[in-house]
Amino acid sequence: MPFPHIDHCIICDSARPELGGKSTILGFYGIAPNVDIRVPDVRLPIGGLTFFFVGGGGEGSGTLTLEVKESLSGNLVIKVPSQPVNIAHAERTVFPFVLTGLLLFPHAGRYMIRLLKDGNQIFRDTFLFSQGAPEEFAQFGQIAAPPLPKK
Repeated sequence: MPFPHIDHCIICDSARPELGGKSTILGFYGIAPNVDIRVPDVRLPIGGLTFFFVGGGGEGSGTLTLEVKESLSGNLVIKVPSQPVNIAHAERTVFPFVLTGLLLFPHAGRYMIRLLKDGNQIFRDTFLFSQGAPEEFAQFGQIAAPPLPKK
């Protein structure tokens, strides 16, 4: 059986493994290429991302590397060091890459995601990084508390 084929990349703030092969996805941005990571100010770093690769069945071993590049120039923005994987026979495959710390994108625009196995590309797609309007972020800080019950 060949190494699993990757079909999708979910981009979110974080993903947590659960019992029974499930995952909890937190801060869902979308499934590439239908992702727009909207931030209040594109000049400031963001506090981490998770690239959650989902694929079919397979088996095999090797090393996986995640790269994020500027789509137009091809300049490397993020490279996650190779991670060894060893998959016994699996019906479904999930590879989460959790990027912690502060991440700084050079500008708003489209970025390319590449997943490499042993240096060879096995998945490629894109996502958008953009600046949102101030009201998109202000509304969540202005939710009023419910009124206290009258005595």
